[in-house]
Amino acid sequence: MDILLSPAQQKICPSCCTSIVNQIEVLPLPIAILEETSKLRAQDTEVLCSDTAASLVANAASNSTTVDPSGSGNKRSLSKPSVCYRTGRWNAEESAYTNMLIKCFEMSILPLPHGMKLNDFLCDLLSCRTSRLTKKLKHAKLGSRTYRGGMTMDKNVSNISNVIIHGGGIQRAQTLFLKTITPEWVRMELQFNISRMWRTHLANFW
Repeated sequence: MDILLSPAQQKICPSCCTSIVNQIEVLPLPIAILEETSKLRAQDTEVLCSDTAASLVANAASNSTTVDPSGSGNKRSLSKPSVCYRTGRWNAEESAYTNMLIKCFEMSILPLPHGMKLNDFLCDLLSCRTSRLTKKLKHAKLGSRTYRGGMTMDKNVSNISNVIIHGGGIQRAQTLFLKTITPEWVRMELQFNISRMWRTHLANFW
């Protein structure tokens, strides 16, 4: 679905930092991946989560956040879908991914709303509870650190380079992190959730 933006909604592209974005193409979420997840989860005899992938499918289909197609700029709020919160030890790939996210958060080069708490941002992307984050990042003050500015878009060479370089770094770190997740249904579910959260944040950025 293509959405035309009103002049008030138009912003500088968060990728190239030079062009004005006047239209957004919203791609459908890969709901089919959760149907496959449901089958794999049913075969797993050591499931530690009471929520079913079926509930995730229902919530994802009915509770996605998008820009209002009417062009009014309103966002459709969504309730969080049921998630299977991740527990356990951190591996090197997850730590590297998290550190990259924190670095970009502090640099204000992510498409996030002004005032968003670092704790909420990381919990959403990593599908884990606050207690797991605070245990790993004891001195990070996750609850008191907030996003400043709603993504700075200075048109200088330094800022453009930061967005491009660190954006690619996040993608690479995310790919390496997801490869370490087992069993497969957990990886697929987490991959879907990460895609959903980035989509939500980008929609709310506009």
